[in-house]
Amino acid sequence: LTQSLSLDVIIQAVFGVTDRSWMDRFSAAMTAFVGAVHRSFLVFRFLRVELGGLTPYARFRRTQDQVHRMLDEAIAARRAAPEDRPDILGMLLAARYEDGAGMSDTEIRDHLLTLVIAGHETTGLALQWALYELHHTPGPLERLRAELDAAGDGAPEAMAQRPYLQAVCDETLRLWPLSPSMSRKLKAPLELLGYTVPAGQAVAASSYLAHRREEAYPDPERFRPERFLDRTFSPFEFLPF
Repeated sequence: LTQSLSLDVIIQAVFGVTDRSWMDRFSAAMTAFVGAVHRSFLVFRFLRVELGGLTPYARFRRTQDQVHRMLDEAIAARRAAPEDRPDILGMLLAARYEDGAGMSDTEIRDHLLTLVIAGHETTGLALQWALYELHHTPGPLERLRAELDAAGDGAPEAMAQRPYLQAVCDETLRLWPLSPSMSRKLKAPLELLGYTVPAGQAVAASSYLAHRREEAYPDPERFRPERFLDRTFSPFEFLPF
């Protein structure tokens, strides 16, 4: 349910469309595409064969082709009839490199696909954890409902200014960061806790562990959004992305 909701929202934000039939068709195509991804052919290149359309990779390619066709049609339609709409597709079409050239349709399509896939799945997961925690912890749900009721008509601008709602989002991402660690490859040696990590080595910062440090977050396993109202955490303490 949460992934379906977030996909609806991100389709409108990316494409600026309100045509329900197109949204439903694209949502179904994206869901099939994401569902067709299989770890077997992601890990082993020799499994990326179609064998007459019978393999998992063949099913993946069919769903990929359908999504690509819909994206190509959306890009072509906007190029043919430009509209002044504040959506991401319009921004990508208007973007220019330093030499004044715009992006190709393939580049725009790849950006759109990345935004839709990465945006809706992660948002859906975050919403799921937020609802889980709110309904399993006494107190926060009632306080959040009271704040939202006081906000009035629920306009996005009003919602974005609700401090407790923001705290609920932050506390959810603290307990359940969407990326449990982030890796980087060292360009120079790194001195770390008495060890020298050589250049070229990969190191990872674990947001999952950082978010459970008693020094920064007393009673770290408890869902308590108020901690984000009591103080501001540094990027070394709170790193959900």
